[in-house]
Amino acid sequence: MYVSLPHGERLEDGVKATCQRHGWPILAARDERSELRLQALRLADACIVHVSSASPDAGAELAFALCEGRPVIALWSRMGMKAPLVEDLMRTHPAVHRLSCDDIEECVDALDRVLGDPAWQRQVARAAPSG
Repeated sequence: MYVSLPHGERLEDGVKATCQRHGWPILAARDERSELRLQALRLADACIVHVSSASPDAGAELAFALCEGRPVIALWSRMGMKAPLVEDLMRTHPAVHRLSCDDIEECVDALDRVLGDPAWQRQVARAAPSG
């Protein structure tokens, strides 16, 4: 699972713990060079991207993951700014699951439900690079 979240926040800890509880190894986006991040996106079975940040990487990661055919869990906040393109992608693309992260506990609970959902698991299996 490719995970791109603001570093050092409670949300990051909760997302990582939830992914690991479901058996997902984490490919975390850090300050790596862009070509390493693209390779991680290509190798990941699915992606979790925080789209409410000021980072231009969020929209690029979301678009790239969708172009690669990866299912995406987009974490967003009503308080954060999103580019119109990101809003359109989240709203119209069937491979995007939108989860509000305004309340971290609710967000992690919703993520837990998505990762445990057999329909999500089938979607990931069909889209996985080796699938």
